[in-house]
Amino acid sequence: VGGGRVPPGGVGIGVVLAEQGGRILISLVESGSNAHRGRIPPGSVLHTIDGSVVSGLSVHQANALLHGAPHTAVVLGIQHPSRGAGISDVAVIRAGSPV
Repeated sequence: VGGGRVPPGGVGIGVVLAEQGGRILISLVESGSNAHRGRIPPGSVLHTIDGSVVSGLSVHQANALLHGAPHTAVVLGIQHPSRGAGISDVAVIRAGSPV
């Protein structure tokens, strides 16, 4: 849920973001969340959100992009911590109500 708050007017996918070395990481995946069900592992590097590059964004800005209308999909371009340099696109459905 990124920083523990849901931005007004939107719901998330159940992750907490962090900045490390100029990159946005998925630092926590909430158990039972849609991100957890989508098998997004903690430690993944976030490269894109719905096609928008997150490099140069703050955690707050990236978190705002993750949130949107309930039951809508958001596509994350992530680099899994154990799969090398490849980037995978993963579609995750936003929660049905604010978390």
